[in-house]
Amino acid sequence: MDGGNADQGGPEAFLSGAIKDAQAQYNLRNLLGGAKVPELEQRVLERICQSAQTPPGTAALIISQLRDAFASSNGQAASAPDSSNASDTPLQPHNLDQLVWFGLSQDTVERLRPFVTLLPTPTPVNLNTAPREVIAALFDGMDLASAERLVQARQAQPLKKVQDAKNFLPSSVTISSDRAEVVSSYFNVSGRMRLDERVLEERSLLWRRNLDVLVLDRQRVNLVLEAGQQKP
Repeated sequence: MDGGNADQGGPEAFLSGAIKDAQAQYNLRNLLGGAKVPELEQRVLERICQSAQTPPGTAALIISQLRDAFASSNGQAASAPDSSNASDTPLQPHNLDQLVWFGLSQDTVERLRPFVTLLPTPTPVNLNTAPREVIAALFDGMDLASAERLVQARQAQPLKKVQDAKNFLPSSVTISSDRAEVVSSYFNVSGRMRLDERVLEERSLLWRRNLDVLVLDRQRVNLVLEAGQQKP
């Protein structure tokens, strides 16, 4: 939605906003289960990184740093606490932008943004909203053409249950409800207000739990538009 200031004598002001399904992307939290990273989840991230054309080794770096950062909170074996290990332990990221703490470039993060997310708990991918690249990466034996058939079909008729997807995927593909769903509980809400050349952006992660909606994370960014920069 967009809106402008109707008062011709006042400063130029605009409001805009959007709601996006956070479970349309692959959740990096799924890489944290167990003493070792699940082999299937590792392959999923490797395929996504390949589709996003990230630098070689990106998937391995994310997995290593992410599991080190969350080792203690996930019950994984952690190194003995000493001064050198403490300084090497990466900080726990709470959103995708903070993956730069792992040594990823901002360009790499932006390449991954359409395909991955980082939510507070493991979540399945919503097959009704995920892009074809994520659907193709999610299952062994998949390809982009099969994923595209599903994307085209759901535009005419959204999937009512997970197993409906089997009508559009190769027969060898196994679908489980813990990795794929047709509904979502997490959503990204963004809002932007521009007043003259100043911009305030707010991005929130919402969790829908039954009839309640909780705000789990909120980021605010103040910007100043440079001369000649396109206005939102």
